[in-house]
Amino acid sequence: LVRMEKTATEIVEKVNGVLKPGGYESAPFKIGWYNDVVDTPFKLDYPRDTLAVSVISTPSMFEDALKPFVATERGSSSRDPLDDCTAMWFRRVVQEFPHEVKIETIYDFDLFPSRKPKIIVQTSGHVAGQAYYYQRKDVKDDPWPKEKKIYGASIHPNYGGWFAFRGVLIFANVQVSDLENVEPPDVIPSDEKRIELLEQFNFHWQDWKFRNIVPVVARYSDEMKKYLEVPPGPQRRKFLGLNVD
Repeated sequence: LVRMEKTATEIVEKVNGVLKPGGYESAPFKIGWYNDVVDTPFKLDYPRDTLAVSVISTPSMFEDALKPFVATERGSSSRDPLDDCTAMWFRRVVQEFPHEVKIETIYDFDLFPSRKPKIIVQTSGHVAGQAYYYQRKDVKDDPWPKEKKIYGASIHPNYGGWFAFRGVLIFANVQVSDLENVEPPDVIPSDEKRIELLEQFNFHWQDWKFRNIVPVVARYSDEMKKYLEVPPGPQRRKFLGLNVD
């Protein structure tokens, strides 16, 4: 086990140094913070103080990472090109560290055989202080029928809803007992606005409005919006001019 309190900042700086040119951003958290708030099936089997890093893609990722990736890719894959692109950027991070630093990756698209996600990225992003995860329990005056399933939505202080969680890098043998817990900015403090957000996210997500619930510094380009409107799979590869099996 590696105790690296002093170098946790260095690790995160190195991760961000690799990812930032591709339009990705990252923030650290302890596995224990995540395990404290998820249900038992989702708890990660690492010591409490294990360092992990939550990764998001920002609006510039389409131009800075996906398009260059597509331009150099030969051959084809069964996955969404965006997932292949993210996996390549995660590999670049892993390659930056010596072999004795054991890094495990969990992507937002990784599922158990039961189809359950291997990680709840909205929760890892919340405990890392990246984006507040607004859930039904955060609404005092709940307007929806009890039996209605209402999904939570994450809102970033700079990008609103114009971002996506891409996964987590776990530094399996790095312990960071002194890492400071940073709360995500609560950018939607009012009950009324929280209801509006969850209403838009659950019932009108196709019109993109929930993403603009707060003022933002950047949004997805029209081309990226068109890409995301294509169902994941071969059609997205076709949209980008890639081979389709």
